[in-house]
Order: sequence, then structure tokens, then C-alpha cells
Amino acid sequence: GGEGKWTPHDLRRTGSTMMVSLGVRPDIAKLAGNHVEQDAMKRIYIQHEYTAELKEAWQRLGAHLEILTTPREGAEQAPERSE
Repeated sequence: GGEGKWTPHDLRRTGSTMMVSLGVRPDIAKLAGNHVEQDAMKRIYIQHEYTAELKEAWQRLGAHLEILTTPREGAEQAPERSE
């Protein structure tokens, strides 16, 4: 989004990008972003739900976000913003 405002699309794009950077296959990151398969053949004939792969992808992203948002001992904290 512009001017510091995030949209759902921004969050989906960022989450997918982060997942791939953490070693998640791009097709799994795409599924995690709730994108519909464009290839009709795959969409119709491949009915596997990728449950284990999606669970792993979300766990990797969650663990990474936990690291990013957990204050480190001795690190300076950013001041809270007021609107």
C-alpha cells in the first residue's frame, strides 16, 4: 500500500516472499496465500491438499516472525508510535 498503509495484498505478497526465502517451495507459498491454481489440468486432476507442506510453511513463517518480533536482550527498543 501507499503512504505506510498496508493492504491484504501487501501482507500476502510479503508472507509468500518470506516463506520462499525460508526454503518453502514457491508453489506451496502460492497455496498458502490462497491463490487459485491457474492450470486447469492441475486444478482438476491433482486433488492433493498439501496439508503437511502448508503446515510446515506456516510454521517456518511463524518461527521467523517470532524471531523478528521478540526483543533481544540489550537491544534498544523503538519508541511506540502515536497516531
